[in-house]
Amino acid sequence: MNRRDFLKNTLTLAALMPLAKLHAGAGPNIIGTSGTGAGDLLFTNVELYDGTGKPSFMADVAVRGDKIAAVAPSGTFNRTGCTVIDGRGKALVPGFIDVHTHSDSALYRVPTADSKLMQGVTTDISGNCGTSYYLAGAKGAKDALRKAYGNFSVYLDLVEQASPA
Repeated sequence: MNRRDFLKNTLTLAALMPLAKLHAGAGPNIIGTSGTGAGDLLFTNVELYDGTGKPSFMADVAVRGDKIAAVAPSGTFNRTGCTVIDGRGKALVPGFIDVHTHSDSALYRVPTADSKLMQGVTTDISGNCGTSYYLAGAKGAKDALRKAYGNFSVYLDLVEQASPA
């Protein structure tokens, strides 16, 4: 598969992934709630773009832990026990997937990935162009891996140990 086809297929897959998680019905619907409150964190009165291409709508978004717990029309949830962020005048969108990056070393050097998160990127695909950071400056992949990390599994271990954002 050539690079252009790879990127086209990856972009298509990335665009379709949010659809698998969303209800096919029209308009917002309650996905779930727990107890008396909506979750740990509640974004209220946001203009929600759900990633499907449908028009935006006004909604409240409940977060429990690190997961979206529920989406419903504004004013639906009991706010008891939640941290509430009033999003009036603000938009809320799903995290963006950056399908072509050169951040191979950045995730273990800066595991908080601040520059990505400030741009709304929550998923980063790197190393897909064949010229990753760990290969730079060497004549061959084996020489570069041995010189920089010893082997590829050491590189992967460094990224995993950093526990990137």
